[in-house]
Amino acid sequence: MLLPEDYPFTGSTEFLVSSRIANILKGLNVSGVDYYESEIIRPNQEVLKGFVTINITNRISCLDKEKSIFSIRHYGPAEVYKFKKISLDSSRIPEGVKLFRLEEQSTLVIAHQMIKERFEKDGITGVKFEPVDS
Repeated sequence: MLLPEDYPFTGSTEFLVSSRIANILKGLNVSGVDYYESEIIRPNQEVLKGFVTINITNRISCLDKEKSIFSIRHYGPAEVYKFKKISLDSSRIPEGVKLFRLEEQSTLVIAHQMIKERFEKDGITGVKFEPVDS
């Protein structure tokens, strides 16, 4: 039986993650995250426990548009950014915030270096970190 990754991509704005990820975030006292116990039900009705749906409630407008490289596509009233380079204005990120959605593109999640390092140390799978300038 092939088990899902720690972050099995679902395409939702909430994130289905393993309890390992949820426990790391809780252990690091990451604020602005709601946690909901969840399970995966496979097509054969097998139930996989040990998953949590997280909703990252912090949203911060801190994109430095002058230093970032991106294009914008319009889908009706929605704007979707496609980034080649992301630069943030760190002065607009409140002290102590370690995980947030970028207000300009709310599907994009920004994580503090300490979260990245902890995920890597613990061998978390399914998550890809991309560098940003700040």
